[in-house]
Amino acid sequence: MRKLQAAAMANLENPLKAVEFTAQNTFDKSVRFIRSSAALLLEFDPHARSFTPDEPRLTPSGLLIEDESENLLLHSSNYAHPVWTRGSCRLEVDTGQKASEVMKLIIDPNQNDYLYQTVSVIPNRSYTFSFFARSSFDTSIFLAIRDEVNASFIDKDVVYKPQSKGFTRVVHTFDTPKTCDSIRVYPTRFNSSSAELYLQHLQLEVGRRPSSPIATGGSSVVRAQEAIKIVPPSGAIGCGLTVDGKILVKPIGRHKKEVVISRGINGYLKSVVFV
Repeated sequence: MRKLQAAAMANLENPLKAVEFTAQNTFDKSVRFIRSSAALLLEFDPHARSFTPDEPRLTPSGLLIEDESENLLLHSSNYAHPVWTRGSCRLEVDTGQKASEVMKLIIDPNQNDYLYQTVSVIPNRSYTFSFFARSSFDTSIFLAIRDEVNASFIDKDVVYKPQSKGFTRVVHTFDTPKTCDSIRVYPTRFNSSSAELYLQHLQLEVGRRPSSPIATGGSSVVRAQEAIKIVPPSGAIGCGLTVDGKILVKPIGRHKKEVVISRGINGYLKSVVFV
């Protein structure tokens, strides 16, 4: 592997074949992209572009490739729906939000201001709760995770400070206790000051990292595993992948007819070079 890595690094400037991924290019006949589900890509706050199954998410940063993930929260951007339990915080619609109606919560500092959804989970498992937030005021907001089975908080009064000039992604990772199979996730709970809070793309996923937004309605939604398949040039022994500015080396057999690049990328693939 070390010899392969050295050879790959030495021949990156003069590879047997190079494939670049940008927002403008199209795949040549040797490259095939696979994803059996639709997907989203944030283009500007807080709105996302939809991609059909097998449509690659090409950006100036490269081709986004992610592992399969499921958003367990329902109605991920519609917290007016009854699946979200809301305290005394008021709900309004702001029609001035970039060609789309965006809901906002009017929060007054009292003990009944909260928003949560109850979700079934697997005990003793890592989860990541994430969402995009913006506030009209410069204030601190509290999120929380509650264990419904043991009637106790896994995490409480976790502070985040949304900005007023754009949406910020809030990410919180936690572990469920051994006997916990149901939780509440609160994007806001019992704040100490007033706020006008905008929330979008609320998401709960298994694992310790967030993925791109997965929109849901009345049921959870799975974004399928993404992959590309490339026909290597004759004589290639490996390939170098540039992902988020880092170079990864992948060995391949000399007579392999197709190279699959898939699991574990979770980032923007800028180029593939064969050596």
